[in-house]
Amino acid sequence: MLLKEKVALIVGIKNDIGSTTAEIMAQEGAKVVVAERNSFSGQTLVSKILAAGGEAIYQEMDVTLNRCQKALITRVIGEYGRLDIAFNNVSVDGDFFPLAQQSEDMVAGIIDVNFNGMWLSLKYQIEQMLKNGGGAIVNNVSNFKADGSIGCSIYSATKSAVATMSQVAALEYARNNIRINTITPGLLGRSLHDSDNGEISPNNSAIIPVNRYATPQEIAEAIVWLCSDKASYLTGHNLPVDGGLSALRVS
Repeated sequence: MLLKEKVALIVGIKNDIGSTTAEIMAQEGAKVVVAERNSFSGQTLVSKILAAGGEAIYQEMDVTLNRCQKALITRVIGEYGRLDIAFNNVSVDGDFFPLAQQSEDMVAGIIDVNFNGMWLSLKYQIEQMLKNGGGAIVNNVSNFKADGSIGCSIYSATKSAVATMSQVAALEYARNNIRINTITPGLLGRSLHDSDNGEISPNNSAIIPVNRYATPQEIAEAIVWLCSDKASYLTGHNLPVDGGLSALRVS
């Protein structure tokens, strides 16, 4: 098992990437803490992990609140005594309008969750991992370098900022045995269990070089690997798991 006896924190499960990562981490032997604002979704995921023989607990979470961040780490340590792994899947999209049409309230909300929420999460996770003697963190920065994402200026800016913040933090804590990496998921399709495996139509074959969408499992497996000791020499890196899409844009 890649994560045997590790304590893993998943912050945010609103998309399939977060929930699938939590499930696979549990399958790989981790004790999983699910931190999610939606209590029904969080409790449902924990029940699913427990039913499959894994170990998991749920903590209600608002990443923008300092008191919630403190309470989360207190719960993790109270239950398991340490924190080895964190996957921060923190994000809100906002409305897709050109920059000048976006309201101040909406922009403030996006920044509060996508940047401030991620910063607070990192702050308290790193503080605890320093006490542990190390750990591994992966942040989901989405496709922050996407070309032609009209209406996503603020969203893309926050994700780009998190990517840079993560890279610098990785340098700051490298000698403390804390690894910090980011992941850029590809366009999501269906599950591996679906019959057509998420294949895209011939008319869209030029969009993704491998000619199909990503599955949540493929993204989650990469995250789990980044968090495992198999990736012990990897820090400060952004890993695109996108079927070659980022390479196509570079060319």
